[in-house]
Amino acid sequence: PQIRLLASSSSSTVSASAADRVVKLRSVSVTDDFPGAEVFARSPGSEKPGTKIAAKGYLNHEFDSVTVEASSLVFTSGAEATIAEVKIPDKAKSGILLFLPGVKKGPGTALLIEDDRKSFPPGSVLVVNHTGSDLRLEIEGKNFDVKAGVLFPIADQPVGDANASMVKGFIKNGESWELFYSGRWSHPGGKRVIQTVCENAQTGRPEMKGLKDISGPP
Repeated sequence: PQIRLLASSSSSTVSASAADRVVKLRSVSVTDDFPGAEVFARSPGSEKPGTKIAAKGYLNHEFDSVTVEASSLVFTSGAEATIAEVKIPDKAKSGILLFLPGVKKGPGTALLIEDDRKSFPPGSVLVVNHTGSDLRLEIEGKNFDVKAGVLFPIADQPVGDANASMVKGFIKNGESWELFYSGRWSHPGGKRVIQTVCENAQTGRPEMKGLKDISGPP
């Protein structure tokens, strides 16, 4: 199944009856220039100071505890300018906060990936198509079509020699598929991998980047 990528949502302000809860966020960025050195998370309309979060270029066990008072979180720069907003599922206790470059050279954004064992099982690959076009991944000769702007889970990637896979990536251009990626993926084993496909800010061409979650599910 493909999951529509919800990178942002409309603001949901804090109500008097909203029960505060704490969500553990592991923040990672796939681009060097976004979101910047200082990023703060807060609930929309909250008068509480924002929680500073650290966006890394990798995934491990380190997290930031953020108090959630509404159905979403907004992320601001040090100058208090809002740079992104994500919806927080009601039962989410933790998540991977993924900062992404813009589509069609637009502003950067963010999305929340639920990282519990059921939502993101060990041994799986989650493909994030953060482009404005459909993608096709050919993994050991088997095609996986990924619509524009969705999350596509692959529960157990096909493998060849040495428990690894030859992978080709194609992007839809009109009625044809254009090759943009060719590489070799190791099977995640008991770990999990996020494979992001984003547009290069200068060229607009798609680029693949893998993020291995070395800590495993919470």
